[in-house]
Amino acid sequence: MTGMALAVTAMTAHGATIPVTTTLDGPITGTTNDGLCSLREAVVSATLDTAVQGCPAGSGADVVALPAGTFTLTASGFTDQQGFAGDIDVTGSVVRVLGAGAGATVIQVGFEDRAFDVFSTADLTLEGLTVRGARLPDDSGANGAGVRNQGRLTVIRVEFADNEAGLGDNTDGLGGLGGGGGAIW
Repeated sequence: MTGMALAVTAMTAHGATIPVTTTLDGPITGTTNDGLCSLREAVVSATLDTAVQGCPAGSGADVVALPAGTFTLTASGFTDQQGFAGDIDVTGSVVRVLGAGAGATVIQVGFEDRAFDVFSTADLTLEGLTVRGARLPDDSGANGAGVRNQGRLTVIRVEFADNEAGLGDNTDGLGGLGGGGGAIW
C-alpha cells in the first residue's frame, strides 16, 4: 500500500456556548423569555439541553460563558434539586462554566446553601472564577459548601473564599459531627 495515507479523526462532542448576559438571579418559574440569560438559567439550559427563559438551548458538552462581574445567587430554596432555586444543581450532561479570571468573575452565594451541587450523572468544569460566601445550615452536618461533587468535577484557576460547611447536629445537646469540605466535598 505505498502512496496511501490513512487519516483518523477523533470524534468530540461539541456543544453550545451559552453567554450569560445578566448578573441578576431569580428562581426559574416558567417559560417566559425576558431576553436575559442568568448564570442559573444558563446552567439549567446546558444541563437539560433546552432553552430556558432568555438562554439558548444547550447541545451536548456546553460552555457557560461568564463575563467579568459578581454573580450573586439570590433565589433561595435549600431543598430544590433541579437548580431552579437554591444552589445550582448540575444534574446531567457536561457543563463548563468559564469565567474571565478568578479576580474578575465572582459567584457569590447570597443565602444559606452551597453554590453548586454536582449529581452523579454530571460532569462540571469550573474555570477562571471565584466561588465565595457559600454557607450550609448549622446543625445540618452537610458537606461541600462551595461545591458538593458526586459526579465528575474539574477545577482550573478557581479561588474558593469564605465558604463554610454546616456545623454538627446538636439537637440532643451532645454535639455532633460537622460537615466537611467548606470549599469542595
